[in-house]
Amino acid sequence: MSIETPQTESVEVLLDNLQQRLQTQIDKVRINDYRSLEAALQETGSAITEISENKLFQQPQCRQRLAEISKLYRQLTLSVAVGKDTVEKQLQKIGRGKKTVQAYRRQT
Repeated sequence: MSIETPQTESVEVLLDNLQQRLQTQIDKVRINDYRSLEAALQETGSAITEISENKLFQQPQCRQRLAEISKLYRQLTLSVAVGKDTVEKQLQKIGRGKKTVQAYRRQT
């Protein structure tokens, strides 16, 4: 049985906040909302800074939550990599389309 102290509650709030922000980022990547993703990334950076300043990564009672957050981070990284690959393929198709249009223009 753990006793909740104001410090423990604030730690939980910080970790909840970070976990929620990472999940929001994953959701934005899945729907290809990269403009909002950039703002969300900046907000997450400030949350990570706050957690780091409070040295939450060193507290043993936070290990399970930090493992969950780490899993979300890996999921986000993978989602971004897949999104990047998709965008690169779309850009290549657009490039080929532009070349085709330019070739038709030269022939007419």
